Amino acid sequence: MENESLESRLNQIEAILNRVLHHFESENITNSNNDQWLNLAEVCEYMPNKPAKSTIYALVRKRRIPFHKPDKNLIFSKREIDEYIKSGRRKTLTENRAEAYLSLKKRKQ
Repeated sequence: MENESLESRLNQIEAILNRVLHHFESENITNSNNDQWLNLAEVCEYMPNKPAKSTIYALVRKRRIPFHKPDKNLIFSKREIDEYIKSGRRKTLTENRAEAYLSLKKRKQ
């Protein structure tokens, strides 16, 4: 009898997990299909530092910024630009000091 109760609970948990997984899969498909595209002027306006077009061209030439070029015009995925911006985070002085301290501490051991 206890095994039946345990099996019943496991089936309920499995059903819940399947619903959650289905929700995230459908949300992911929706988000990937609705990616917003920006042209050169829009990406200049969208970025926090409001770079000049020549700066964006230089980043593209150096392949430092994600871009697409389906024809002669550059286009940018807003999602990819967000990821690019987030990847540029620099450590704080406190984080650098803590990392240096831990590194020195490991060397002494």
